[in-house]
Amino acid sequence: MIKNSFWSFSSTIGMQLIGLIGNIILARLLYPQLFGLLGMATIFSGLILVIQEAGFSSYIIYKKDLHKEYVTTSFWINIFVSVLLSSVLYILSGMISDFFNENGLKSIIILLCIGMIFSSLGITSRAVLTRKKEFDKLAIIDLISQLSSTIISIIFAFFSFLLFSNNISLFSSTVYTNNFTLVSKL
Repeated sequence: MIKNSFWSFSSTIGMQLIGLIGNIILARLLYPQLFGLLGMATIFSGLILVIQEAGFSSYIIYKKDLHKEYVTTSFWINIFVSVLLSSVLYILSGMISDFFNENGLKSIIILLCIGMIFSSLGITSRAVLTRKKEFDKLAIIDLISQLSSTIISIIFAFFSFLLFSNNISLFSSTVYTNNFTLVSKL
């Protein structure tokens, strides 16, 4: 129990530090209006992420007799729900952009929608690792993913791909996390 707490704590602190340092660097490279747009878009994508994480992952973690069919069903339902919610957000992106009177917001929301669909691929695998109490693997996956995506984001910002710099961080973090999670189950 102490070992699992250590890994969980280390992961949380490490990811926060990496995120803080990355955001400090990005704040120097990006202009303030873009950070505001990203904050606005994150409000809506954050809601979808909460819904993604809440449902079937908990079921997998706490179900006494877990069968392969439950895991497979959870995987496909997570993908379906993510595609559905991302599609709704995609459809609403124009109205959200108009509401805030920010044209660039639509592009950011659309990129976040793509990332949210990819993030659904790893939700079930994370739940299985959590169920197995493999917090050390989860911590290593999270830290490598966060560090890699932060570095990529800074590189994009440095080379003036401003709109993509923060979105690529979210997207690449999801891809890294999913790939590492899936590989760790092998």
